[in-house]
Amino acid sequence: MRGARPQPSFVTDLRAVLAEHDFRQLFATRLVSQAGDGVFNAGLGAYVFFNATSFPNPAAAAAAFAVLYLPYSLVGPFAGVFIDRWSRRQILVWSALLRFVFVALAATFVAAGALGLPLYVGALLVLGVNRFFLSALSAALPHVVSSDKLVMANSVAPTSGTIVAFIGGIAGIGVHLVTGGGQVGSAITLMVGGVCYVCAGLLATRIPRSLLG
Repeated sequence: MRGARPQPSFVTDLRAVLAEHDFRQLFATRLVSQAGDGVFNAGLGAYVFFNATSFPNPAAAAAAFAVLYLPYSLVGPFAGVFIDRWSRRQILVWSALLRFVFVALAATFVAAGALGLPLYVGALLVLGVNRFFLSALSAALPHVVSSDKLVMANSVAPTSGTIVAFIGGIAGIGVHLVTGGGQVGSAITLMVGGVCYVCAGLLATRIPRSLLG
């Protein structure tokens, strides 16, 4: 129909919100962190599901899936209570650094060939802290975009993060294969994800502390 407005698309919405300087800083923090999520999940999955001592052990598979999804039910409902009381910029910085510490712990267990409660606790800590990080990102969005672009930002930011996490997962599988696979390759892959978390934390330090509420 002549004169009709063009339908919005993901690309046009992304361009619109990227015009906001503060959004770009927060967006970069999200993308680097979620790339690390993909790499970490790839390293953990490769170790658990392709470990010669556990595969194809249904109990090990069930425990791995429980670790991946427990943070959504245990931590998710309570994250909002804390992010409304703490500095969101500081949550982004410190949760990124905490995840690196917990990733290093999990990688140590993997390198030692551990498979059981210690490894799952380490992985659960990483994923649990990640729920705070993602919740803080969402809560910070209204502070970095104008009100007329908030709906677009809420649409494109999580979608972009999911895409980057998928790409990070593929990259993690590549790292695992290049480093020889096995427990050493899995440990290295986990640490690459941990480095991504450190980089995300450093990017968050560029955001003014009072900006995000």
